[in-house]
Amino acid sequence: MIGQVLKQWLWDSYDHLGRLIAINVLLALLLGGALLYIGIIIAAFVSAATPLLAVATLLGAIVVIGPIWMALWVAPLAHFARLVSAEKDPNFAEFRRGLFRLFLPAWRYFLVMFAAIAVLLFNAWFYVFSGRLPDAMRIPGYLAAGLCFWAAVLVAITLLPALPLLAEPQPAIRRVFRISLAILIKYPGTVLGAVFVLILLSLIGGLLLRMAGFLVFGFSGTALLANSLYDVILSFETRRDEAAADNKSSKPRTWKDLQVHESSSEKERMDSVRYNRTIKDLLKPWEM
Repeated sequence: MIGQVLKQWLWDSYDHLGRLIAINVLLALLLGGALLYIGIIIAAFVSAATPLLAVATLLGAIVVIGPIWMALWVAPLAHFARLVSAEKDPNFAEFRRGLFRLFLPAWRYFLVMFAAIAVLLFNAWFYVFSGRLPDAMRIPGYLAAGLCFWAAVLVAITLLPALPLLAEPQPAIRRVFRISLAILIKYPGTVLGAVFVLILLSLIGGLLLRMAGFLVFGFSGTALLANSLYDVILSFETRRDEAAADNKSSKPRTWKDLQVHESSSEKERMDSVRYNRTIKDLLKPWEM
C-alpha cells in the first residue's frame, strides 16, 4: 500500500508543482526565518538556566509556539491538498482561503497534541534525569519514562494522518485524533513507511542538499504525502465496506446506494487513469 501512496504523492505533486514550490519557498522563508530567530533567543536563555528550568522552557516553547507555527503552513496546504484529491485544480488563491478557514481549527488541534507531547516528555525526563526519585524507585521510574516517551512518539506519529482530516468542515479534536490513531493502529506499516520516507527526504534535503529540499518542497511535500496516505487508506476502506455489504445482502440496492456506488466506481476509474502513469508521461507530458 505504501507504493500506492508514493505513486499518488508523486503525480499530485508533479501536476501542481509550480504552485507548490512557490508557496513552499514563501513559507520556508517566513516560518523558517521566524523559527531560527526564536530558537536563538531560547537557546541563549536555556544555556544560562538550571536543567529543570531549561527543560520546562523548551517544552513550554513547544506548546506555545509549535501550534501556531504548524497551523500557519498546515492550514493552506491541507486545504489545497484536499482540493487536489477532488480534482478541482486549485489556484494560488486557495492557499489564502485555506489559511483563513483552517488556521483556528488546526491551531486548536496542535495545541492539544503538543501539550500532551510536552507533558509526556517532561515526565520521561523527570523519571530519568531529575535525580529526585529514591533509589528504590529507579527501575519503576525507568519503566514509566519508557512508557511516557513511546506514548509521546505515538502521539507525534498520529499528526501525519491527522493533517488531511483538519481540512474537513469543523473538525472536532476528538474525532480527528480518534481517526488518525485508528489509521495508525490498522495500517502501521503504511503510516510508518510514510514517516520513514519523510525522515529520509528530510535528511537528504537538509544535510546533503544543504536545506535546499526544505526550502523548495519541505512543507508542500509533507502535506501532499499526508493527503495521499489518507486518500489511499480511505479508498481501501471504502472498497472493503462495499464488498462486505455485497456479501451480507443479496437484496437490490436502493437508488441512493446505486448512486454512491457509481460515484465511487467513477472516482476509482479516474484515479486509475490519473495515477497509473509512467516515466514517459513524466518526461513527455504532452503525449499523455
